[in-house]
Amino acid sequence: MKKHIFKFSAVVLTAAMMASVTSCKDKNEEPAPVLTVSPPTSMVTFDENGSTSDNTTFSVETNQSSWTIEKDQGWVSATKNDAGTGFTISASRNDNQESQPDATVTIKAGKAPSVMITAKQSGHVIVIEPTISIDPDAATVEPEGEDVTIAVTASGEWIVQIPTETAGWVLLKSQSETQAVLTVAENESTNERLATVIFKLTDSNTQTPFNLTQNGIEPFISIDSDVATVEPEGEDVTIAVTASGEWTVQIPTEADWVSLKSQTETQAIFTVAANSSTDERSAVISFKLTDSNTQTPFNLTQKVVQWENITAQVLKNTEHPFTIGEQVREWWCEAVGWSVSPNLAPFGTVYIYENVNYLNIDINIWDGVTHLTNAKLYQTVELPAGKYRFSIFSYTGWVYPASSGVAYAAVALGDDLPDTDDVEHNALVFKQFQFTNQWIDDVIHLEFTLSANSAVSLGFVGDFFDAQLSFREKFELWKVVK
Repeated sequence: MKKHIFKFSAVVLTAAMMASVTSCKDKNEEPAPVLTVSPPTSMVTFDENGSTSDNTTFSVETNQSSWTIEKDQGWVSATKNDAGTGFTISASRNDNQESQPDATVTIKAGKAPSVMITAKQSGHVIVIEPTISIDPDAATVEPEGEDVTIAVTASGEWIVQIPTETAGWVLLKSQSETQAVLTVAENESTNERLATVIFKLTDSNTQTPFNLTQNGIEPFISIDSDVATVEPEGEDVTIAVTASGEWTVQIPTEADWVSLKSQTETQAIFTVAANSSTDERSAVISFKLTDSNTQTPFNLTQKVVQWENITAQVLKNTEHPFTIGEQVREWWCEAVGWSVSPNLAPFGTVYIYENVNYLNIDINIWDGVTHLTNAKLYQTVELPAGKYRFSIFSYTGWVYPASSGVAYAAVALGDDLPDTDDVEHNALVFKQFQFTNQWIDDVIHLEFTLSANSAVSLGFVGDFFDAQLSFREKFELWKVVK
């Protein structure tokens, strides 16, 4: 029994000693060292200007008596606040193109594990502004055209843009890194023309204009011949024209013997009528630009036909006083050498009242016959081939009240004149008289051409209703002398 009590006491003593030892150990042990940086981060990144979107201000908590901050690069700053409760990391501007070497900021506190933050800063980025400039920036080119060289200074690749509407006369001849050569075509117009050519960087909208002006040519008009002489028979005259623009032809009003037959861009054709007068004639025709006063003259002359008066050799009784034959009624006689239609014969054709002596076709109410159709007064002659002119001087057509008349001067082949209704279809040439009731001191010329020896009748035919046709001067027949 004593033995058991002894064992129990020993166990209790041992347990009590162990408890005593454990209690003493807990009272002498120190707490674990602590260092906390808030907000927690491992890296701060700065741009070239020292700016960042990262957090750079931190608070520090530690159970150590103090803490310190260290950095291994000079470009970064790590500064404690005045209260000693935190710090700030900052960086100055980096003017180097290279990034700064990575910096390590180390926060230490006694035996606590250190906290390290890596700081980075990018290098300075050199920004090249896009630029393009040219020399010169404008040019004026003569109408003949030429090559224009433009020096180009640019920050990168560039192109030349020529407006679509000017592409026909401005072309890019060549292009290198530092220049462009433009070819300007000839300006055949009198108008100045403009183009704005653009020099533009390929990868941006940066551009600069080149203002190109080309002068127009001086307005001009020229003709291949400024003078021409035309034969009396008349002909077409062709004139070649070279002009800087549209042009017109101006024919003097008095030159009614010249007409413009046709006109194109490069020529004009004139028709010159036959000259039946005894005088040479001329006209100054102007070729003029439509939109300016620039013009050039064309001097046209037409020779005169050489006529021979063959009246006396061919015709009879052709001038006042007319030779009279048998008197057929009071104041009226036959006209010697003149043929008359049967219906006119009884009335006579020379009026001799008070020695007036007119060659007449006269039908009136006092004769008892008031209407006479196809009354004819003419001569028939043989003429060789050639050109002729039958001329009638001073005449009148007279109608009494409520009367009328239609009468022609005519030349026809054969031994008679056509009837009144057929004159315009069958005569070689004709002229209708106007019944004006007054003397017309003018000359009627009837020109005709015979290709062979022919019998020709010359004279007058008409329908008379109480009317008369009178002649008081003369008639002539002329022939062109070759």
